[in-house]
Amino acid sequence: KSGPTLQGQPAAVDAVKYAGFNVCTLANNHILDQGTKCCIETRELLENAGIKTVGIGKNSAEAATVLYINQKEKGTLAIVNCCEHEFSIATDTTAGANPLNPIQQYYNIQEARTKADYVLVIVHGGHEHYALPSPRMKETYRFFIDAGADAIINHHQHCYSGYEIYHGKPIFYGLGNLLFDHKSERHGPWNEGFMVSLRLDKQTLPQFELYPYTQCNERPSVIPMNEAERKIFAERIDKLNQADSLIFSTENQLKDLGDKIPADKKAPIEAALQKLKDAHKAQDLAGIDAASAELQAAFQAASAEMYAQTGGAQAGPNAGQANNNAGQGSSKNNDNVQDADFEEVK
Repeated sequence: KSGPTLQGQPAAVDAVKYAGFNVCTLANNHILDQGTKCCIETRELLENAGIKTVGIGKNSAEAATVLYINQKEKGTLAIVNCCEHEFSIATDTTAGANPLNPIQQYYNIQEARTKADYVLVIVHGGHEHYALPSPRMKETYRFFIDAGADAIINHHQHCYSGYEIYHGKPIFYGLGNLLFDHKSERHGPWNEGFMVSLRLDKQTLPQFELYPYTQCNERPSVIPMNEAERKIFAERIDKLNQADSLIFSTENQLKDLGDKIPADKKAPIEAALQKLKDAHKAQDLAGIDAASAELQAAFQAASAEMYAQTGGAQAGPNAGQANNNAGQGSSKNNDNVQDADFEEVK
């Protein structure tokens, strides 16, 4: 084990139940911090309190079990839960978390499609303190949608990320911390996050709303953002979405075009791309705007020279995306960012 180890108290289950949660996803990088016995005891404490669990087991086969929730007239929801390989994975003979394995999750999703009306995949993964999803994350989560999932939710990074709509299905790349008090983290990315409300209907594509909050600034608490804070949040997540889409498409273009881009034109593109990544990581909205404009200009200059030399099609950071149906989501003038209808949690 590398990094901090966490340990809770059995009384914490009462707080989880009081807050209204009826399911806990347990596949994460800390579930084995106190050993396999504590891992299984955690599940037992939750289930004895009437809270369903998913994502861990006494062995890898049990950990991969899909959770089915029958909501009567609303249909059956299947939840597939897994995490990246980080000190907590179950084996054939030992307890732990269900590992992220796209092949295994493919079969889980396929099974769930035959038994449930809706399939939700929840993954614990990503780079800590970094709001940008990696190309591998985007590829994997889009694959899960192609395999039959209705929505993907990711968490782990300790800061929120953006989202996208892929083939009409939402992928949320990071929710941020929900309730994680840290004495050295106050009034920063650590202390902001959002909850997602999903509306699944057999007749329509999934709909969703975002409920942003601040947490553990002055004391352990979860507090819905006020109107001014929600406006800033909506602008920031829109910028994250746009920057993520531009970064992803630019990287694809650089990979596809390779040496076709003149070296003196590629260098400014790569420099602007790095500025955009840095601004994205820092959630610097002005920096994102400036780097995006610089990147567009650099690509236009390269495209003009390539066109003049070859007469070929124009290139650009918005051309040749991996899938024409894969568009980065937007809050659409803040329509998806809602005033949370929950009281402050203390």
